Amino acid sequence: METHSAGSSDGGIDVTQFHAVFFEEADEHLSNMETLLLEIDVAAPDEEAVNAVFRAAHSIKGGSGMFGFNDVTDLTHEAETLLDRVRKGQLPLTVQIVDTMLETGDALKAQLAVRRAPTRRSAALRWLQPRCAIWRNAVPTSLGKSRG
Repeated sequence: METHSAGSSDGGIDVTQFHAVFFEEADEHLSNMETLLLEIDVAAPDEEAVNAVFRAAHSIKGGSGMFGFNDVTDLTHEAETLLDRVRKGQLPLTVQIVDTMLETGDALKAQLAVRRAPTRRSAALRWLQPRCAIWRNAVPTSLGKSRG
């Protein structure tokens, strides 16, 4: 994504001025996601809680896409797709999926920290995307509801 300076000769807008708002909102979404995921009952998940986690991921994905933070966008897309399957009843919510979503939240926090301080090198966090995809593509009957 191209970023323009406010005073540039092409009249573009410097979108970096909006980064702080995005980071603040993303932090709130991630905090809400974590709280909801830690409180959710996998045996009888609250539909609104699942929808709220999905919406939080969706919001982070949209904002990160607007700023060209492709690593954040890609990971949240995988999480959002997995959560959408759970919302639609195509996959049961399991402890493994909740754990993966919690780990995804931690990875997103790390990715956003790198974006806040661009001089730091990004950690290799892409391992979570395939993991989300594995759960997203899982056959519902092969998933268990308990740790073990």
